[in-house]
Amino acid sequence: MIRCLPHARAVGSARAIADFDKAIALRSHFASAYVNRGAAYENKGDKEQAIADFRKALKINPSYQKAKEGLKRLGVTP
Repeated sequence: MIRCLPHARAVGSARAIADFDKAIALRSHFASAYVNRGAAYENKGDKEQAIADFRKALKINPSYQKAKEGLKRLGVTP
């Protein structure tokens, strides 16, 4: 997960998304991986995937503030 974060800062980083995919495959209830992958999709301009990941994180942890903030940035009510 830590390796993913520098890649996520790069706009549209396919490597970051791939790394978050691996983290999620290992731990499907890892809410922060969904939030971080959502942010990577958001940076890439893929609003639909970003929203889906932020919503998945909230299903896992309904009080996850970063997921709520991500949805708000995209104009979606958490």
